Amino acid sequence: MTEMYYALDYPGVYLRTDFAESKVRMAVLQENSADTGEAPLYAVWDSLWGLPDTVARPTKDMSVKEGLRVQSVLVIEEELWEGVTILSQPPGTNERRLHVYPMNDFYRSVLKYTEEIDAMQTPALRYKPMPRQLVAPKNKAQEENEDDEEELVGSSGVQGHGCTTRKGESLLQDLNIANLS
Repeated sequence: MTEMYYALDYPGVYLRTDFAESKVRMAVLQENSADTGEAPLYAVWDSLWGLPDTVARPTKDMSVKEGLRVQSVLVIEEELWEGVTILSQPPGTNERRLHVYPMNDFYRSVLKYTEEIDAMQTPALRYKPMPRQLVAPKNKAQEENEDDEEELVGSSGVQGHGCTTRKGESLLQDLNIANLS
């Protein structure tokens, strides 16, 4: 079965050719950062605008492409060069917002954490929040203190600033959750 899409003027974002039949209002925004408080925000497309020149615009069959499909919008993550936000406003229900961004070190550490805990094998972990050290944003003072402590850490750990420091073997040991079950 074919899925025909128009390419929007933004890499990695496609619009299904029958988008006009949908009753869901959609908007696609470009954001340079997941921190939307300071990042520039650009409107790429809104379903109220329609799509000019659909007759002349080429279409592509995207049925075999892996990507994120939200209503009439398809996002191919590997083609994105910056983040996008998709706003969805179905009639009579709550609006939704979905962010798609290239991954950074924080989310890589989350993937490492989920790989190591295997909550499907340890169901007690499935409903526990992630450790605060993993998800809490660091402030500059914390980062400076960590830099100072790293200078003091040897291969077996040393006493410094009134505490013992060590290098962890794995993220689970670092977070001290290896014995949860």
